[in-house]
Parts: sequence; structure tokens; C-alpha cells
Amino acid sequence: ARLTPLSLDKMDNEREEIESLLDCEEDGKPDSPTLHHHLVTAALSFCALIMGMVKTIPLPILLPESLDQGFSTEQGACIIAAWPASSILALLLQPVLNKLPNKGYIVANGLLCALGFMAFYFSRQLGPWYLYCAIIARFISGTSAMLLDNRAAVAITTHLSGDLVASTTLFEVFYTAGMAVGAYVGSLLNMLVGFPLTMLLSGVTVLLITGLLLLCHPGFTNMSAKQSTKAVYLLHFSKEMVVYCWYIEFIMGACMFFVEGNLTEYYRSTFSKSLEFGGVVLGVSGVVYSATAGCIGLIRSRWPVLTLLTLELGLVGVAVALLFIGPVVDMGGNNITVSVTTFNLLCAASGAIQLSGMTLGANALANQVTAEVAMSITMNVYLVAYNVGAFVGPLVGGGLLSVLPYQRVFGVGSPFFVIAVVVVGALALYQRHKGVKLY
Repeated sequence: ARLTPLSLDKMDNEREEIESLLDCEEDGKPDSPTLHHHLVTAALSFCALIMGMVKTIPLPILLPESLDQGFSTEQGACIIAAWPASSILALLLQPVLNKLPNKGYIVANGLLCALGFMAFYFSRQLGPWYLYCAIIARFISGTSAMLLDNRAAVAITTHLSGDLVASTTLFEVFYTAGMAVGAYVGSLLNMLVGFPLTMLLSGVTVLLITGLLLLCHPGFTNMSAKQSTKAVYLLHFSKEMVVYCWYIEFIMGACMFFVEGNLTEYYRSTFSKSLEFGGVVLGVSGVVYSATAGCIGLIRSRWPVLTLLTLELGLVGVAVALLFIGPVVDMGGNNITVSVTTFNLLCAASGAIQLSGMTLGANALANQVTAEVAMSITMNVYLVAYNVGAFVGPLVGGGLLSVLPYQRVFGVGSPFFVIAVVVVGALALYQRHKGVKLY
């Protein structure tokens, strides 16, 4: 074919258009993270760490304080249980409060949570009314703390440009690490400054974290503009994987709260170990849990197809560990090493379940709503289901302890995780048949 001057001009024009498009693509490449980006990431991670810590600081000191004030063990348990019971109110309030401006949402929940902690400092002189004030304060601070946790997780998701894998990993690792060290911080502060000042300092810490979240405010997204209240409520119950995550997290909360709550007494009565030894075991297990969640997040980001497998392996690991934590004493001899190792297997498997399940739950919603809304709903599912389980678990476990020894009660939860293995597999096959992308 002959090339005329007109065709040559046309080729030159097309070449210039292609070069301009390539230049635009190069200019559109995301810049490497700036120092400001890293600082905001570190600040939000620190918020998650402290909020997890604040959650567990009162746990080792609330019951002794209740007994010192002349209350019964049952009344002290009511004070402790008010926090997980408040999760139901947090679930109901979340979609409504999403309509608030972000700053108003953060300030309101931060102030209420801080006041809930500080109420213990200012109400000790109320005599018999102190019990009711303590229960109400725990309920208010628990509700506000869970709502604040939710917004922090959403902030991380927005800051990381909607990357659900990275945001769930970052929040879960730092939040659970804070929970692991919170009990030690609470015990240390109680020993140094006493119970009232410990709770007052916890309230002040919440205020500082609230201020830090406000500094990170430009990275937030107003969820109410993206999803209506009715839709958010319906999505809590409409997606199969999210609904099933309720079941998994409920039995996780029930088993873990009961096992951890009674493990120190189990070691003391069965292996003649001190209560401090049990506390060290719990602290190490918290680190194991956080480290496993972080590793699962890295695996998920590199090989997404393994997410379902890590969830199933985690469920199997918990089922096996629950069977052996107690009966290991029947093997003969002093098997404390085997028992401690088995408990750390339980915590590692729990970390795998938590991170894998959160990712699957968020992805089940990501095609229907924005990443921020998906993270908000997933956080609600996990926090509420876990806390309801933490409320129910000790009640059921306490009844079982009256008829069974420690060694047998720990294994009661194992069949529920075996059921979870089967149902998660069947549900995954069903969703794949429907064409739903799980990862």
C-alpha cells in the first residue's frame, strides 16, 4: 500500500495520542507512601492498640474491687458482664449514629466511654448505689468503646484505600496485642496507684485516643452518605457468610472467655501452679494470637485462595486443642508443658479463624457496599457475636463445672467447631455454585 502525506500525518497523530496516553498512565501511577501517610498509619495502629488495652485493663481488678466494697462474687460478675452485654445496644445504635458527622460521632462516643471509666473514681463514696453506678458505667463505656472501635477500623480501611485485607490485618493485630497486655497494665497500675486512679487514668487515655482519632479525621468517609440505615440493618442478616460468621464468633467468644477465665484456676488445682504462672501463660498466648493473625493477613494478601483453607484449619485446630487442654492430665505424670502448648495452639488457631473469617465476611459484602461500610458491618458482626458469646459462655460453663471437672468442661465446645468445619465447607461450595466470590 502507498503511503500518502495524508496517511503519514494520520500515523503521526496516532503515535502522539498513544504517547500522551502512556504519559498519562505514568503520571497516574500511585506515588510511594509519604511520611504523612506512614504517620497516620502508625497513629491509627496505636489507637487500635490502646483501645484493645483499655478493654482488658479492668478485667483482673474489677472482681477484687467488688469484693473489697462488700459485694458478692455474683454482683462483681454482673459488673464485669455489663461490658459484653452492651454489645447488643452498640449493634442497634451503629446504623443510626452513622448519620452523625464523623467528628460528632468520635467526640460523643469518646466522651461517653471516658466518663464510663471515670465514674468508678467519682462514685466510690455512694455506698450501696456504687454497685448500680458501676454496672451502668460499664454498660455505657462498653457500648461507646465498641462504637469507637468500629470507627477506628473504618478509618484504617479508608486510609488504606479500601484494602480490606490490609485493614483487617492491621486492626486485628494491634487490637488483640493491646488486649493481651491490657490485663498486665491493669494489674500493675492497680498495685502502684490503686483501683480508682487506674480507672481514672483509663478514662483519660480514652480521651487522648479520641483526640488522636480526630487528628486523623480527614481520612474518614461519611458512611451515611453511601448506605441507608435500612440497608445496613438488612445486610447484617442477609449474606450467608456474614450470618455464619455470627455463629463462629459466638462460639469463639463463649469458649475463649470461659477457657481463659478458668485456666489459671485449672493450672493451680491440677498442676499446683501459682496464679501468676497462669497470668504469664495468658500473656504469651495473646502474643501468639496476634502473631498468627498477622501471618494469616500476609498469607491472605499473597495467596487469597488460601483464605478459606486457613479458616478451616483454624476451626480444626481449636476443636483439637479444646479436646486436649483438659484431658492431657489423664496421660499420667506432670504434663503441664503439653497443656500450655495445647493452649497456645488454641490461641494460634483462634487468630487464624478471626482474621480469615473477618476477611471472608467483609468480602461477602464488598460487592454490595463500599469497603468502609463492609468493614463497619463486619466489625459489628464480630464484636457483637464475640461479646454475646463471652456473656453466655461463663454462664453455661459455670453450670457445667457444678457437674463436671475442669478437665471435661474444656472439651464441651469442641463439637461446635467440628460442626463449623462442615458447615463452612458446605457454605463455601454453595456460594461458589452461585458465583459469589469469597476472596
